[in-house]
Amino acid sequence: MAVVVIEAPGKIDTVSRNFPASSDKIEVVATHGHLFDLPEYSLGIEENRITMVAIRADLVRSLRAALEAHREIYVATDPDREGEVIAAQVFELCPPGRKVLRVYPRSLDRSGLESAMAAALPEPDRGLAMAGLTRRVVDRLIGFTLSRKAAKVFGENVSIGRVKSAVLRRLHPPVKRFAYVGKLVFALGFEGVAVCDCVFRGPGRLPKNARTGWHTVARLSGISARPASPVTTARLLMDHAKHGVFRSFSAYRGAQDLYEQGLLSYVRTRENVVTEPGLDMARELIRLEGTGKTVSLEPSLPVGGHESIRPAWPLSPDDIGVKLTGEQRSLYRYIHDAFLAAACEKKTTEIRAKVKAAGTVYDALLTSDHPDIEEIVRPGAVGFGRMRAANAEIRLHDLIRWMDSKRIGTPGTYVSSISGLMESEYATPGLGVTDKGMRVLDWLDRNAPWLTAETSQKLEELLEGIRDGKSTYQEVFDALRDFSASGPSRNVEIPKIRKDPALALKETVQTLYPSGSGGHSL
Repeated sequence: MAVVVIEAPGKIDTVSRNFPASSDKIEVVATHGHLFDLPEYSLGIEENRITMVAIRADLVRSLRAALEAHREIYVATDPDREGEVIAAQVFELCPPGRKVLRVYPRSLDRSGLESAMAAALPEPDRGLAMAGLTRRVVDRLIGFTLSRKAAKVFGENVSIGRVKSAVLRRLHPPVKRFAYVGKLVFALGFEGVAVCDCVFRGPGRLPKNARTGWHTVARLSGISARPASPVTTARLLMDHAKHGVFRSFSAYRGAQDLYEQGLLSYVRTRENVVTEPGLDMARELIRLEGTGKTVSLEPSLPVGGHESIRPAWPLSPDDIGVKLTGEQRSLYRYIHDAFLAAACEKKTTEIRAKVKAAGTVYDALLTSDHPDIEEIVRPGAVGFGRMRAANAEIRLHDLIRWMDSKRIGTPGTYVSSISGLMESEYATPGLGVTDKGMRVLDWLDRNAPWLTAETSQKLEELLEGIRDGKSTYQEVFDALRDFSASGPSRNVEIPKIRKDPALALKETVQTLYPSGSGGHSL
C-alpha cells in the first residue's frame, strides 16, 4: 500500500479518486497545514538559536503512524513555498527504508496527477523550502518584536507585520476621489453594439438619477492594444475588487474550492504564461465547443513553476455539473473564457479618455475586445451606460495592483494581509485608516521608519534568491538587522541569527523521534 500526504483535508476525496499509484490501494492523509512552527506565545528566536515545536502533537503522531504503515510515501503538498516547507517537514518524519517521492500537483484531475507522478523527485526543493522557512522566521522577527513593544505602549494586543505595515502606510492618507464601474454601450446602427467595460474616476459625485443614461466621450488620451492574458492570482483579485471588497476575497476562496475539486489548475500563481499541456487543453476545449477558433499562442515555460490558472478538464462552463454554486460557475466561466482568449491571442483594447456625465468630466478607462473599437470610440461618441459607485472597490483594486508590482508579499498573502488589517481594526471595509490604525502608524513612524514597501520588496527578492542559490538565509537575516539599525531610531533590535532554520526543524523532529528520520533532512 501507498500513502499520499497532502495539505488540506478538503482535497482528500479528489486525490483519492484520481491519484495514480503503483499499489492497488492508497491512503490519503492531510497535514492540516504546517506540522512544525515557531512557538505560539514566545519569539522562539534568539542569537544562534531557533526553536520549533509541533503545532499539534497528536496530529504529528497520527501522521507518523500512517507513514510507518506504508512502504511507499508520496508527498503531494502544494507546489509553492509554503507547500515545500510542509513537504520538508513530512520528509523529516518519514521512517527509514521507505520509498519516498516529492510530487508536485499542478492540478488535481487524473491527467494532472499522472503528470506530477511522472516528474516526481526523490526529495523536496531544498532552496524553495529554505526560502519558506526563512520567510517564516523573518516575519516572526518583525511581527513579534514590533508587536510586543507596541503592546506595552498601547496596553492592548497590536498586530504588526512585514506586509501589513507596508499596506497600512499605503492607505494613509486616503485619496478623496469618486469612482464608478459599469459598462458603456455604443450603437453601431443595424450592425449591433460595441460594449466597453469602464471605470470612471473624478472629483465629483455622479447623481444617482444620472448613473443610468447617456455619457459623452470628450477627449482621448491614449489607446493601447494587447493580446488577452490568462488569469493569475493577482488578476483574479483585482478584477473582482472592482465589484466589491469582499467579492475579491470570496473569489479567491471560490477558485481554491474549484482547484480542490479538480476543475482548475493550481490557483496561487503570478505567472501569466501557458505551457504546451495547457495549449493542448485549449485545443480540446475548442474542439468540444465547436467554435472554430484556432490556438495561436506559443507555449512558454513558467519561471516560478506555475503557469496561469486554467481549466484542468476539457469541460465547458455549461458541462461542469450541478454540484457548483452560482458563484463557482461564474468563476469557472471567467477563468475559462480568459484562458481561451489568451490561447487564441484575442486582442483587448484599452482606451483612456475624458468622459462627460451629468455635467462632470471623469477620467475613464474603457476596455473592449471589439475589433473596431478604436474607430467607434472617438471624441463626440455617445454611449449608454449603467454606473455603480465603487469608491472602496477601486481603491482595493489599486492596492492589490500596487502590492503585485512592488512584490509586497506573494499573491497568496494579498487577501490575508488586507483582511488582517480589517480584523485588527486598523482599516475599515472601505479601506480608510481607523483611529487605531493612525495611532499604530504614528508609532511605526517613530520606532520602525525602516519598515517600508522598499524593505518588504528587498526582503522578498532575497527570499526568492535563496531558491536559486543567489542568496543565503544568513544574508536575509543580516539585511533585516541592517534595516532595523538604520534611520533615526534604534529602538527595535533584531537579534543576530546564525542557526539554519532547516537544522532547527531537524532537531525538533529528532527530539520527538530519536531513532532518526531516515536521512531525508534538508
